[in-house]
Amino acid sequence: MADQKLHCVGQQISLLSLFAATLGCDDYLNNCAVYDRMGICYTPKHFDIMKKYCEKTCNLCNVTAPEPPPTPVQPGKPLGECGKSVVPQGRVIGGTDALHGSWPWQVGLYRGDDDSKFFCGGSLIRPDWVLTAAHCISDKLQVTDYRVRVGDWHRFYADGTEQVRNASKVIKHSQYNHPSPINNDIALIKLERPVLLNSHVNTVCLPQRGVDVAINSKCYISGWGKVKHPGGSYHKLQQAQLPLVSNAECSAKVAASPVAGRLNITQQMVCAGDLDPSDMQGGCHGDSGGPFVCKDSTSGKFVLEGAVSWGSSNCNFVQQNKQYTVFARVSEFRDWIDQQIALN
Repeated sequence: MADQKLHCVGQQISLLSLFAATLGCDDYLNNCAVYDRMGICYTPKHFDIMKKYCEKTCNLCNVTAPEPPPTPVQPGKPLGECGKSVVPQGRVIGGTDALHGSWPWQVGLYRGDDDSKFFCGGSLIRPDWVLTAAHCISDKLQVTDYRVRVGDWHRFYADGTEQVRNASKVIKHSQYNHPSPINNDIALIKLERPVLLNSHVNTVCLPQRGVDVAINSKCYISGWGKVKHPGGSYHKLQQAQLPLVSNAECSAKVAASPVAGRLNITQQMVCAGDLDPSDMQGGCHGDSGGPFVCKDSTSGKFVLEGAVSWGSSNCNFVQQNKQYTVFARVSEFRDWIDQQIALN
């Protein structure tokens, strides 16, 4: 393959589901892949054009009408506890559409008000603080350029539960990319005012300082990232269960890859995924910065163990180059998180 590099899955990274190829379906424009990367495939106002000219690239071959808007939901009372969800996660096997409200700490980051300017995910850790990946933070953007959306499910329709806030502070870890590339890939965003917690908006629990998550834990990734590569970010929130792997196993896989010697697995990282050729789940462009949560077997609460950081450059759609998804290990940053919140 010409490009078998691993890279930081960011400014955009997303969850992977395998979309079946459809016979008798084609594109009639040369720019369909560009429109897909821009996210135009899934915007309701562009449906007729995309269906007519780009149905193969946009996965619209068997779709006869634009998706109807979801029935707006009236959010219920707040849960009062981090890591809890009123809406059950459902049976998470493979990459699937998440149920509306099942991951109430999921955050979408946008550049301004435009729905098409989605670029990363994040996690609500306090009513006025979001945790994301450092690589999602651009030195070219002003603090006022960051728009945070919580309570969202379908990016292009009103779900009835969305809340939008501007950022008041953006804090990237000072040791990001040190002492090795993509290390310390973590950042915090303070909101201009707290969001209102309810049945569809809740905080996720943070792990204890320096305590590694048990390797047999049930862990999940969620986000609006790509569901195919190449392609654009998806319109509905996706979810998948990913098994944890040891750092030793993850390091061995990286050492046997084209990025050997350039990227390393550090203690500030945690890895997950399945290298089974038939399994295409993992983080992809658009999922970056988003939550990797594990369910505590005692309390039943979800704990934020990782923020999506990097993985395969082709999002595991090329079987020969499958890689684990790598996350910033949140437990290694508890002191830093607490210090930044206290200072700001």
